[in-house]
Amino acid sequence: MDFDFQTALSNKTENSIFVRFYDRHIKTNDLDQRGLAKYKTVTFIEKRTRDDPSCYNQPARKDDILAFPLEYQRYQLQKKQMEDGTPLELFAFLDTSQIESCHYYGLFTLEALVALPQDKVEALNLVKEVEKAHVFLSLNKNNSAITAFEKKEEAYKTKIFNLEERLTALQKKIKSLEEKLKSTSEKD
Repeated sequence: MDFDFQTALSNKTENSIFVRFYDRHIKTNDLDQRGLAKYKTVTFIEKRTRDDPSCYNQPARKDDILAFPLEYQRYQLQKKQMEDGTPLELFAFLDTSQIESCHYYGLFTLEALVALPQDKVEALNLVKEVEKAHVFLSLNKNNSAITAFEKKEEAYKTKIFNLEERLTALQKKIKSLEEKLKSTSEKD
């Protein structure tokens, strides 16, 4: 599912309507084993018109997806990129208008921005920002020592948890043996 500039530029959505798809967590009537409410993720659609301040916010239906295929494609691309990437909003060198422009062209993460060809970067007027994003991502790649430490720490935490469980079981066994010994000594 590639999203390119030509697709965005040939957007058939009316200019007077703003549409976006997004996820919202909705509380269900079901309860989990602890008695807490369960939630499910539902795709919503937000529609706004230029001259009307009200906003239509409802769960997305199939006809909404068919009516606004480009916006739905943008939403799916955003979900896919956000799984593994660094959101543009976390990068301090982009302002709000630049982020919105990137979102319009299907760029939601720094990794996607850095992967753009140079001509498209120039068309977006983000040459300096992309250079800084390259530096930022290269510095983050060198965080393998931190990642290794985190994995090691998690292994130690698991080992400690297992040892604590084992200790508790042994303490129970000692207590039961002491009670057994005490009851045998009382009989004598």
